[in-house]
Amino acid sequence: NPYADDPSTKGISVFTQDELNELVITAHNGGMQIATHAIGDGAMYMCFEAFKKAQEQNPKEDPRFGIIHLQITDEVLLEKFKEQNVIAYAEPICLNNDLHMIEDRVGKERSKTTYNYRYLADNGVHVAISSDCPVDSLNPMKNIYVAVTRKDYEGYPEDGWLPEQRLTIDQALYGFTMGSAYASFEENVKGSIEPGKYADMVIISEDIYAINPDDIQNIKVEMTIVGGKVVFAQA
Repeated sequence: NPYADDPSTKGISVFTQDELNELVITAHNGGMQIATHAIGDGAMYMCFEAFKKAQEQNPKEDPRFGIIHLQITDEVLLEKFKEQNVIAYAEPICLNNDLHMIEDRVGKERSKTTYNYRYLADNGVHVAISSDCPVDSLNPMKNIYVAVTRKDYEGYPEDGWLPEQRLTIDQALYGFTMGSAYASFEENVKGSIEPGKYADMVIISEDIYAINPDDIQNIKVEMTIVGGKVVFAQA
C-alpha cells in the first residue's frame, strides 16, 4: 500500500517479480546461498515467492535463504519466515532513527508491524543481527541496547517503542553469535565458546546480564581474541 504521507508512491522495487525469480533461481542452481534486501511488505512477498520457485525447480535440503532488514512485516509474512525456514537478518539498530518517523510514513496501524523481531525469535525463526553500517553504528553494543530496550540513543521513549517486541539479552547475543554463524553455515566452528571451535571472543567492561539495559550502549571492549590470539587490548 502507498505511504501514508505520500499516497503517490509505494516505494521502489528494484526488480520485477520475474526478474527477481530469474536472479534467485540462477544463483540457487549455481550453488550460491541467497540473501535479499527487502524493507517493505510488498518486497518481502516478492522474495518469498522467488525462494519458493527456486525450491520447486531445484529442491535443496538446507538452502538457508535470508531476508535483510525486514521492516514492515504483517502476520502472514511473519509466518512465512517460519514456514519457509528463511533467515531473518535483523537490524534493531535502525529503530534509533526510524521510530521518530515511522508513524508519519506508514500510519499508526502499519507502524505496529515494524521490526517485529521478538515475535520471530520467540517462534523459532533463525535470527541473525547485523548493523546496517554505514547507515548506522557498527558498534554491537549500540545495536544490542536498541534491541533490548526499543529506545533511541537518548533513551526515548521511556518505556520503549512497541516494548512487546524487545529482544531478551540472550536473544540479542544469540543474533550476533550463533545466529550469525548459522546464517553463514559456520555454526560448527563459530558462534560459541566450545572445544573444536575458533577461539574468537571479546572481553567486555561490564556484565551485560547485570547492567541496567539503558547502559548497555556504553559497554566497552577490553580485549579481542581471534583464533586464540589477542589482537586488541585496552592499554
